[in-house]
Amino acid sequence: MFRGENLDRAVDERIERVVERISAQKDAFGRTLNASLERRLARDHVLNELPKLLSRLSAGICVLNDRLGDGGVRLVLSVAERTPTTEAVFTVTVDDGGDGPDMSFNIDYAGRLTAMLVRGGNRSLVRVSTVFDVDAAFLLDCLLVLLEARYPPIQES
Repeated sequence: MFRGENLDRAVDERIERVVERISAQKDAFGRTLNASLERRLARDHVLNELPKLLSRLSAGICVLNDRLGDGGVRLVLSVAERTPTTEAVFTVTVDDGGDGPDMSFNIDYAGRLTAMLVRGGNRSLVRVSTVFDVDAAFLLDCLLVLLEARYPPIQES
């Protein structure tokens, strides 16, 4: 401004406050950009893991379908479009001509995998993991929960 001149003390303080506010806004904007970038990178990491998860799930379904043999029952995998709250939804149904529950695998933007048994409008939480930690045993357990819910033990009287 007027370099070398003595500024009124009140004017000098006002200038300092404006400079501090400008600096604070730049810092906040930089943190927002960094947080946004971090979220985007985390989401991309999750998206890169989805094909691996789908492959593991498909392999588990193939194992169970082989074991179910010619009993007229098979598991069918369907993939839903991305929703506002999930990155992916994989649904496994029992194809036996009946109307039974489904197993829904929901994956959110952070990689959290939630396995839920869905019956009509009701949902029951089965297991929770992440796309980074899930293994074949986890997926087979969820698929067996689905089959056990569809074919509960017969009560002998």
